[in-house]
Amino acid sequence: QKLAKSAPLGFGMLRLVSGVEHLVEKQFHRYARNISNLWSASNTDKYYDDWSFKAYLIDRHVMQPVIDGILHRVTSMHSSLRWELQVIAGLHHPCIPIECCYTTNDNITNSQKMVLNYSIPACVDSRFGFQAERYLFKLAPTYSLNVPLVSVMYREDSWSAEKEAASKKQKQYINDLISLQTPLPQFVSIGCNRLLT
Repeated sequence: QKLAKSAPLGFGMLRLVSGVEHLVEKQFHRYARNISNLWSASNTDKYYDDWSFKAYLIDRHVMQPVIDGILHRVTSMHSSLRWELQVIAGLHHPCIPIECCYTTNDNITNSQKMVLNYSIPACVDSRFGFQAERYLFKLAPTYSLNVPLVSVMYREDSWSAEKEAASKKQKQYINDLISLQTPLPQFVSIGCNRLLT
């Protein structure tokens, strides 16, 4: 609860753990320079910032209209009740699918063009492709925790070197917090004084 209360008002999702080394480093240095910089607004135009997060908190009240726009209760002849999902990723050039687009006047070329309609909950700008994380982070205000409170586990796969590097950075910064070289966030207390290896 204290973690959630420390976040900016009106958040839809909080990203808590990253598996990308440079992002772990960038976020921690931002916090270490000024401990009031606990959260960063997510920049979903950076393709490398999205795919790596491992844990989230989701505000159900903020996300309810999104869920209502995607999940529909329907009836059919075969059953009295079922649910139908409508998930649409919108693309700009050209604007597709048509359900996500509207026509506007282009004053520069004096013509009409189709543009993405962000007011439809299931339509997001998916210019880097349809990725589950990117889709979620576009649906509601999303913030990333700048200070690592846990270290990610990694396994042998195509991204294992990147994850291992991120894990080492997280352990290093968590040790800085345990040894009080960097101040702890107000809602955090140290469970033990043993440093991570």
